[in-house]
Amino acid sequence: MPKPKTRKVVAKRIRITKTGKMKQKCVGTSHLRRKENSNQHYRKKREKNVSSSNTNRVRVALPSSFN
Repeated sequence: MPKPKTRKVVAKRIRITKTGKMKQKCVGTSHLRRKENSNQHYRKKREKNVSSSNTNRVRVALPSSFN
């Protein structure tokens, strides 16, 4: 059986913490942020957790991270 390969696109976008949580950058942070108020601007600076519905997809895409 061949070795499962890592999806590089997912590996670049998602970070796995020591406790096993998955973090990702918030969307909409590159440009056109003048329209947002300061609370939205501040909230998007932080990383957010990957939703529970997507965690299984990430585990399949990153097989080497969950051995």
